[in-house]
Amino acid sequence: MLSFPTARALRAFIIPVAALVLSSQVAAADRLSTDFADSGSLQQGAFNPFVTNTGSVNTQGDTTTNADVARSTFGVNGSGIKIGVISDSFNRLGGYSTGVANGNLPANVQIVKDDSASFTSDEGRAMLEIIHDLAPGAQLYFHSAFNNTPIAPVTGGSTAAPDQTIADAIDALVAAGVDIIVDDVSVFTAPTFQDGPAAQAVNNAKAAGVAYFSAAGNDGTNAYVHQANIGSGVHDFNPGPAVDQLFNITIPAFSTLRSVLQWSDPYDSVGGAATSDYDLYLTNAGGTALFASFNDQLADEDPVEFLSIYNGAPSAFSGALAIVLFGGSSNETLRLLVSGAIITDPNDINSAPFYGHAAAEGGVAVAAHPYFDLDDVESFSTLGGINVLFDENGNPIAPSFRTVDITGPDGVSTSVSGFNAFFGTSAAAPHLAAVAALVLQRAENLGAVLGVDFTVDDLYEILFNTAIDIESPGFDNLSGFGRVDAFAAVAAVPEPTMLGAVVLGALALRRRR
Repeated sequence: MLSFPTARALRAFIIPVAALVLSSQVAAADRLSTDFADSGSLQQGAFNPFVTNTGSVNTQGDTTTNADVARSTFGVNGSGIKIGVISDSFNRLGGYSTGVANGNLPANVQIVKDDSASFTSDEGRAMLEIIHDLAPGAQLYFHSAFNNTPIAPVTGGSTAAPDQTIADAIDALVAAGVDIIVDDVSVFTAPTFQDGPAAQAVNNAKAAGVAYFSAAGNDGTNAYVHQANIGSGVHDFNPGPAVDQLFNITIPAFSTLRSVLQWSDPYDSVGGAATSDYDLYLTNAGGTALFASFNDQLADEDPVEFLSIYNGAPSAFSGALAIVLFGGSSNETLRLLVSGAIITDPNDINSAPFYGHAAAEGGVAVAAHPYFDLDDVESFSTLGGINVLFDENGNPIAPSFRTVDITGPDGVSTSVSGFNAFFGTSAAAPHLAAVAALVLQRAENLGAVLGVDFTVDDLYEILFNTAIDIESPGFDNLSGFGRVDAFAAVAAVPEPTMLGAVVLGALALRRRR
């Protein structure tokens, strides 16, 4: 009989599956992922749900965004504005002093917290170099995203949610008095259908008067979002009469697949509780189960399954993902993210991988375009468009649509090793933070004349309304309102006598989610 194995006593039975082959069953255990059949060169990776959305050297984005013209025309350079960056590390590799000597960074960067872990790359320093190029007068801050709240693998109950560590960094920078925060970090296991700790921290920062910019992500359309279609206990990816229980993928040589399955239940670690339990399997091309993630959502764990599988072979691995319903509703909305692998399935529907704190209502999600191509978003830049379905306490709400807001340049130069050509939404986001600093400086200079407040909403509106439309005409889920134009944004700051009227008019145009 063709079947899927189970790996804990609670599930010590076989679920019949028409399309999948089982070579052997394993003893009961309760762990995140289990190696079933002979997996060859595939290895289960360590649990790591985090990912960065990757003077003498100046970013080409300074001219692409027209920030150089804005500075010279309006006499702004970010002076009086404090900008905090959240990324992996700042000076683990020891290049900060050289960056100061070469004029790529100021000598007074405030390092609130750094990270010395071996996997960090000083990407945060590259981001700060970009900001310093566009807004050289701004006071800069750094806080690591990864070494704050201790995190246990994908569990609920009393354990903190994995993106709590980012929330801690946000809160620390707000407490340090920054005006703007920008990050380039995603947590694969962060909630999709509910605002998790990091998204809530973004909203709280905005409420405290801090503007927030986040890299939208580098997963393109590598997701599958669809209503569950369960037959024989397994999701059918084929929308037609034929049955296809395998979602084909290819893991390139020496690459790591990170796949996340979530469904439309609230997180126990955030608020509420899952009422359904789905499991995620990796199989070979013939349907033999190799690895699985099957947490017990009916025992208070979060509605998420996570696989991290490294292909150590010099050739690509062709296999498939499968989704099994263990218990609860068969009508959930499923979201399957595939990162580090290529989706090759004919039933791929190119869904939006957008999620997490980048989708927080209080922040701005930043897509990327190459600095040398002003009209097209990078193919890997994450497509926006997801509905949040639950409030912070797990109560159902009317769907709240979240998507990408605006686009900045990438492929730019920094002096940091490994980021000499800095691609990704990680490079685009700091350009937005720097442009925001120029706008804020001019707004504060003018607003001080009559004591008129310039709010975070006012800042967002000016950036959106002055963006240059790219991709599809008008607003779209790839580029948002378009690519940022620093000159137009700074020029759009109204004179003090006009500030209130202009801003009120702009707010009426706000598309925001």
